[in-house]
Amino acid sequence: MRVPAEVQEKIAELGLRVLDDDASEVDIGEEGAGWLNRAQPVFALAVLSDWWRRRTRSWIYSQTRAALSTDEEEEDGQLVLPFPELHSYLEIAPGLKKHQSVMTGRDWDNTVAIYRNRRDQAEVMFRQVERRYHQVRDLLTDDMTTADIVDRLAPSVAA
Repeated sequence: MRVPAEVQEKIAELGLRVLDDDASEVDIGEEGAGWLNRAQPVFALAVLSDWWRRRTRSWIYSQTRAALSTDEEEEDGQLVLPFPELHSYLEIAPGLKKHQSVMTGRDWDNTVAIYRNRRDQAEVMFRQVERRYHQVRDLLTDDMTTADIVDRLAPSVAA
């Protein structure tokens, strides 16, 4: 989320008051929240919306964990791990994980889609990085940076 310049300036202003011992963090928290609501109501709503989304995701995760029944537990209270070569908890949605022993068919579908997407993105990035690596590596000594040689690269490479 991009923070508006006006908000960044207010954060610095209030932060300096705390550093100068003119206000406590609690004081500036309350003052900042009131100011944000008046001066930047759209941004304030975006911040609150993001906070709400994260809290809801946390609640959903806690419910998922609480829903694990004792039927899936071994005698020592641990969940059965059907596939020990995998992580115990797999991502079923962005930021939401579930123990593999209680995943539904839809959960498995989502998990495969998430990891397939990450693999595909990693392959694309690897090809791009490797191509640039071959263009710059021979020009660089260990104490040089890419910025040091950018003028020696072909115009199409530097762009």
